[in-house]
Amino acid sequence: MGRDTELLEKGKIKGGYYIKARQIQQSKIAYAPPYVREIWDWLLMQANHTDVKYNGFIVKRGQLFRTYKDIKEGLAWKIGWRKMTYSENQIKKAMSFLRREKMITTQKALGGVLITVINYSFYQDPKNYERTNNNISTKAPTQAPVSYTHLRAHETSLHLVCRLL
Repeated sequence: MGRDTELLEKGKIKGGYYIKARQIQQSKIAYAPPYVREIWDWLLMQANHTDVKYNGFIVKRGQLFRTYKDIKEGLAWKIGWRKMTYSENQIKKAMSFLRREKMITTQKALGGVLITVINYSFYQDPKNYERTNNNISTKAPTQAPVSYTHLRAHETSLHLVCRLL
């Protein structure tokens, strides 16, 4: 069985989904170092989408219980045969940035850290986004297609130039 087949179950993608709002492009994290953005994305992906019992505690929707080592291992990559990871210092800096920007809260506990993604339920609800299924137009565009049959091309020493006649 191929990997793509394994990911699908009855025409659905296994494992669900998570949402990243486009407005993130105007936030401070958009200009943070890549490791901060990747750790943020990993936290969103790993956060519980429903309440879960973990080691006798309830870890709520939008929370996850992990160690910094878990984050480090969860984001490992390979260069050739070498396994690469972010340093513990990079993880600590990223977590500090996310706390300072009020994107997460953290609470140390025996065996790890309880991480809460602030406003998780709001950002993970598709109803809170423009152009969700209930207002996407299924009509074809009204603009007529452009015909490119009347192009005239000529080359300069540096460029191919096309004009619409």
